[in-house]
Amino acid sequence: YYHPQKILLTASEEDEWIKLSKEIRQKVAAFMSKKNIKKTSFPGSIKMLLIQRAAISKEAANKINSAVNILKENYDEEKTHRWLVYCQSKIQLEQLGLKLSKYNLEYYKYYSDLPEDGKIKSLELFEKKGGIMLSIKCLDEGVDIPAADHALILASSSNRREYIQRRGRVLRTDKNNYAKRAYIFDLVTTSINTKAESIKSLVKTEVMRGLEFAENAENKSTSTNFLNNILIDYDLPENHEMHFLDEFEDDEIKKN
Repeated sequence: YYHPQKILLTASEEDEWIKLSKEIRQKVAAFMSKKNIKKTSFPGSIKMLLIQRAAISKEAANKINSAVNILKENYDEEKTHRWLVYCQSKIQLEQLGLKLSKYNLEYYKYYSDLPEDGKIKSLELFEKKGGIMLSIKCLDEGVDIPAADHALILASSSNRREYIQRRGRVLRTDKNNYAKRAYIFDLVTTSINTKAESIKSLVKTEVMRGLEFAENAENKSTSTNFLNNILIDYDLPENHEMHFLDEFEDDEIKKN
């Protein structure tokens, strides 16, 4: 079951997104105009700007409260729920943890800087007791995580392999519960500004990811309609053909 939920950029985040988008377009245009240079990939300076801009969406301030509300409304300790919560950074993870503590929602942490014994303990408790696991990207590969039944995605890139891996963490069969159902809650970044091209590009990328998540969901109709209504709000065509962007691609950049 796939449950996308809109969150809005703040006014300052929106301004910064548009500002960085303009700078990226200018640098891309200058780079593409150079002669006798192989243009198989963007230089590091442009990639860094793209990463900086992407962080605005991934760490949007309104995601913390939205995540807390989702967990308050849907987490059931008595049913031994296992929630994987994907954060972008340690700062975002700690902010969310502080908010959860205010509501007496216990959680575990798993990220690369955590001492090894802390990682092992978090995984053991998660397997035995269930609960809420706040994680960063390091859970994507190489970690034998116990079967989870819920995912909450605060931060996701346009890198298809990454978000397919994250979805797969909760779609795995649970040998102890063959009747298991997977529930994915996804925070889709949007903005009050529905006219700026760079904002439209952001929204399209977010919705395209969501449409793939919705494609094989039990609630495909309702989740797809929700996402297509977002496209309509931004005067973007409903898009039933999946189109995916690489980590450093952008619709606006492709126009240059």
